[in-house]
Amino acid sequence: MVFSVPSLEYGALAPMLVIFIAGVIAVIVEAFASSKLRAPLQLAISLGAVVLSFAQVLRLRGTTTATAAVNSVVIDGPVLFMQGTILVLALFAFLLIADIDSFAAQASAIPGSQEERTLLSFLKSFRYIVETAQGLDQKLSELKELSTSTPGNRHWWARYSEGDPLWPDSYFIGQLWIRLPKGVGHSRAEKLYLAGFRTIEEILTASDGDLLRIKGIGKKAISKIHAECHL
Repeated sequence: MVFSVPSLEYGALAPMLVIFIAGVIAVIVEAFASSKLRAPLQLAISLGAVVLSFAQVLRLRGTTTATAAVNSVVIDGPVLFMQGTILVLALFAFLLIADIDSFAAQASAIPGSQEERTLLSFLKSFRYIVETAQGLDQKLSELKELSTSTPGNRHWWARYSEGDPLWPDSYFIGQLWIRLPKGVGHSRAEKLYLAGFRTIEEILTASDGDLLRIKGIGKKAISKIHAECHL
């Protein structure tokens, strides 16, 4: 029995071989490198492998062979084009994830931390003002003072304002929306509030003509408000 040695054209297979070898090296690094060095080493291996493999694709341009791996791999123009496209996309993907600093939006303060204590203090003060101050203008005035009263309050006021351009008016828009009849909608409540009709009392005492000047407020909505809301 005679065995023939497989014919492999390593030069034609170079773009794939570079990636395969880089994968083996990456597994070894993941297994033995310290956690501090692991991320930068993996990034360097990945970027280096992609760049080197792309260089091999460029070297092979114009090559056409059907015997790169015992007649099982075809290397021609379309194949090289696809390989190059994949490598370019991979390069951009690696650059996108190159920033290894983890970031997640903070939904709440860490329990027991100083940040949580300042948040609770801020929320208690906010609630006290909106429940005890007389009139909306007085509430807004006291809330404005609250926003600069302490470093913690300034911090949390800025956080809320960053996520909500209408803060703190958005809170009172929500309160107005709750008191409006079902079906009027939050968007109409916002339009009424921003037009100067910030309470149910102000809406009910306004003329239909004044309310109809507000874009998005029609006769049907006005009739519904007058029918279901009372002073």
